[in-house]
Amino acid sequence: MTGDQSRREKEKQAREAEIVDAAERIFFAKGFDGASMDAIAREARFTKRTLYQYFDSKEGLYFAVALKWFNVLISYFDEALKKGSNGYEKFYLAGAAYFRFSKDYPDAFRLLNSCKGIKTGPDADGRFQAMARLKYDMFQKLAAAVEEGRRDGSIRQDLDPMMGAYAGVYLSIGFLNFVLQQGENLPGDGRVEKEALITYGFQLIAAAFRPGPD
Repeated sequence: MTGDQSRREKEKQAREAEIVDAAERIFFAKGFDGASMDAIAREARFTKRTLYQYFDSKEGLYFAVALKWFNVLISYFDEALKKGSNGYEKFYLAGAAYFRFSKDYPDAFRLLNSCKGIKTGPDADGRFQAMARLKYDMFQKLAAAVEEGRRDGSIRQDLDPMMGAYAGVYLSIGFLNFVLQQGENLPGDGRVEKEALITYGFQLIAAAFRPGPD
């Protein structure tokens, strides 16, 4: 690659990053349905024609933003999995990392949880598939933690590692999303604090993985 080609490639990458950053701000503020390519072009200070030179559709831009943040989420999981001293701790800390990500980046958390049902297209397929590969790798790592726990005695012997990984993740996601959707309007007399409830719920889910009494 010549010097001119290298410079043009860097300029292209920088412009694409500017467009993705602008799209992120629009999606965070308006959601997928409320966003438009016109609004993203204005936010990026590019013409709509320039926008379409980089992305064929709003869906393609949406998954570009989602893939960026999914990589951040994966880094949270990877860091958590390094910290546990046994399989159970690694699995539990991965769940806690998901909760921490939701607090650190609430807009990105909402965006990642609204990807379902958004159609893919020619420019979105690659990013969607990249997310699917990352998600599968994540489940493989969690399954490895379950298997490690079975070997070291911190997790029940009768659990299937991959099924356990899927069940644990989806139970945790469903519970976390439900509680967060309640806002500050948790039922009761106000003595139930939302963050404490989420932590307690995660502990109950994780307890299902522990060995029973001998």
